[in-house]
Amino acid sequence: MNEKLRVFVTLGVLVFLIVGFYLTSKTITDVTGRSIAGWIIKGLDDQDSCLEETDITLYVRQGCGYCVKQKDTLGDDINLFNVVECSETPEICSEAGIRGVPTWKINGQEYLGVKTLDQVKEIVGCEQ
Repeated sequence: MNEKLRVFVTLGVLVFLIVGFYLTSKTITDVTGRSIAGWIIKGLDDQDSCLEETDITLYVRQGCGYCVKQKDTLGDDINLFNVVECSETPEICSEAGIRGVPTWKINGQEYLGVKTLDQVKEIVGCEQ
């Protein structure tokens, strides 16, 4: 093959691979709501699935300083959990027996106070 054809074929293959990766990652993001780049960069695939397979609810209330600290501590990772805002849905918190916030319910067990993501993973039993 002459060199110009080889360069042209190589560029064509590279463009094909880039477009394929883009379309695949866009589909994964659309379906799961999570970026594949986050999985690759952070290596969170197994860790997040461990949390997603666990019944975890975080109860918080507006105006609660510790709840603000909890939300800040988790950052975007708060989206991994079912979060109940007790000031908006007091009946749900009352039925759940929530007496103080922030409160975590993990597999039916109650845990009080601010938790880091690593602490929640440890409670759940995710391998770290």
